[in-house]
Amino acid sequence: MTEYLIILFLLIFSIFTNKKFILIPTLLYMLFIGCFRGESVGTDIATYYNNFIYSRSDSKSWDAGTYFEPGFTYLLLFIKYYVSKNYMNYISILFFYTFSITTWFFLKYSKHAPISFFILYTLGAYFFFMNGMRQAFAFSTCLIALNYYLKTQKVSLYLSCIILITILFHNSCIIFCFVPYLRQIANKINLTKQRIYIAIAISLIFATILRGTLLNIFGFLLPLLGRFSTYVMNAEEQGLNMIFFTTGACLVIVHFTKDIKNLFFLSYVLGIFCYNILASFSPTAPRMALHLTFLAGICYSITYSDLKGSKKTTYLIAIIILGLIHFSYAYLIKGYEGILPYAFRNNIL
Repeated sequence: MTEYLIILFLLIFSIFTNKKFILIPTLLYMLFIGCFRGESVGTDIATYYNNFIYSRSDSKSWDAGTYFEPGFTYLLLFIKYYVSKNYMNYISILFFYTFSITTWFFLKYSKHAPISFFILYTLGAYFFFMNGMRQAFAFSTCLIALNYYLKTQKVSLYLSCIILITILFHNSCIIFCFVPYLRQIANKINLTKQRIYIAIAISLIFATILRGTLLNIFGFLLPLLGRFSTYVMNAEEQGLNMIFFTTGACLVIVHFTKDIKNLFFLSYVLGIFCYNILASFSPTAPRMALHLTFLAGICYSITYSDLKGSKKTTYLIAIIILGLIHFSYAYLIKGYEGILPYAFRNNIL
């Protein structure tokens, strides 16, 4: 855990100095840790092993360990036969791609990069990149499409790219299709902070009081949902700690944000709303909303840059406290999703 604590302290230090000569080495260190972590670090690292070992050109050999969308299997085969047959090198390549693309996107659109990466780290996205590697790979690929949309405002091509990524790499990416329409919806309903509070409160009711209810009501649809049905089971096991925390963190930023029509803010709020609604199905269902909640880092930095005086200081303190609380609970006390202390590789699975 020492390496993870070093990253935490470096990110906090970079927030207060806002110097690239601190942030850039920190990001390179984070990249190194993720690429060359031990073979036991991450829940997917063992799950993907059989797919890598047994997959051949014959499609019957695919999915020996778990199901992969076809595009991800072809990516695996390309790396295996044309780059490296070493499984841990394959893991390194996946993380390098995911973290590098995400870093590029965050540096480009963040107004205070150290805050963005502090949120990315403490609220769990960085660790998810080592756990849900296929979904993380798809997320970063969607950022390329999102960058194209933000530059050109061409909706049709953007949607085509998102749908293609959804089919090839991870079906949860479909949530990115809502992004181009968020401002239009906000203008049409005359979005206000009060209405955002109400919407989040309603979603929280589904995540707590009504959890499992949607599963019972729409259970007959499960056979029609295909792979989505794997996300909607065991609803009674859904814990509430993270639901309350993520919702509370969102309410904090809603309170401080000046520009509620900002696309990153709207995306983040939609992500939290969907996270709570999907939590009424099962513990795994909220993963569909993670793509948008991962954009919280950019959203938090934009809000910070818009504030002045004592509000800016109060907001910064709130951000650091929120990050430390989540990091302490999820990673130091509880231990999160198989993320173990970094260790040099002694052997290959």
